[in-house]
Amino acid sequence: MTGDYQIRLPKKISLLHQQNQLDEDYASILQKLTAEEKKDYLHLLRLLGSKRSSFADRSSTHWSSGEQKKVFLANALLGNHSLFVWDEVTNYLDMMVIDQLIAAINKHEPTMISVDHNEHFVDSVATKKIELIRPV
Repeated sequence: MTGDYQIRLPKKISLLHQQNQLDEDYASILQKLTAEEKKDYLHLLRLLGSKRSSFADRSSTHWSSGEQKKVFLANALLGNHSLFVWDEVTNYLDMMVIDQLIAAINKHEPTMISVDHNEHFVDSVATKKIELIRPV
């Protein structure tokens, strides 16, 4: 069978990388948001367990890896995305935050492509999964 095909990706894609992005931090994300988006963003950070005292510090570059991951996760969750593409989203997150994330994903049922080694997370949110197993 031959022929042409097209892949059409949605316009609003939420990307979250395995490593925290070095070129962005809390302050740079805040600068890009409208007043209403900032309100939602700060609310998401609170839901993810970030302390309010952290918000006063505009530079998140010296925050723990887990707190930095929450910054990028809140930003990835912000907006009406049609597709979520997340790589190792559970890195640096504690179980409480992971369970909150699982509950949110199960409630809203987004279209998602994710790579993660956390079996609890994968088993809790995946409707289909592909396991890559190295032969012994």
